[in-house]
Amino acid sequence: MQYNKLLMCFTFLSIGCMMYSFDSIWLGRISSLSTKLLTEEIKQLEKDAKNTQDLACITAKIGICYHMIALETGKNADTSIKKLQKSLSLHNDPLVKAFLGSAMTLKGNEKQDLGILGQGLLIIDEARNESPDDIDIALLRVSNGVGMPDFILEYNKRIGLLSADIQHSEKLYAEGTLPVEMFVEFKYLKSKLVLKEKKLKEATQIWKEIITSFPNSKFAKLSAQELSKYSE
Repeated sequence: MQYNKLLMCFTFLSIGCMMYSFDSIWLGRISSLSTKLLTEEIKQLEKDAKNTQDLACITAKIGICYHMIALETGKNADTSIKKLQKSLSLHNDPLVKAFLGSAMTLKGNEKQDLGILGQGLLIIDEARNESPDDIDIALLRVSNGVGMPDFILEYNKRIGLLSADIQHSEKLYAEGTLPVEMFVEFKYLKSKLVLKEKKLKEATQIWKEIITSFPNSKFAKLSAQELSKYSE
């Protein structure tokens, strides 16, 4: 089982709960950091944890950083899981729960354990159902799902769930309530999903639309790479 790391480059809105919030700037910043810089971020957060009244938030941030490291290295999923579980024991937050589920799928991938991977998928779905209006959780579920091996998507019938999340993003964008960059990311992920369904023509059309309509987006560059790859 192998994830495509490029699929896990998230564009987040601001995420909040009654006790704390992760601002979109922080999440956007750490999602693009190298393992070395993520490690430095963790060290600073651990210092902050010693003098904070918001331990749930700081612990969740540490867990998310380890999640990003696990995506890059294939390691530290266990550490991410422990931190996210600790945060959830202090305060329940659906997005943190979704990251926990994603971290468990990473552990399942690392250990080649379909049982753990399946548990992670269930937790992501639980978080999505718990907060159906949270587009960030939808993005995380789609990003996680599109990175799955084909047989997992087919066995768990997840393509329908992921397609529904993408359709929801398109509806929000049409209503003017979804940022452009997040819409483009959903659109790019849609191309990868239809590609898994062996619909190369449709995927190619999506890549061309991204390049034409959103030329300055990082996903335009990724789309150009895909076009080059499949035209060889």
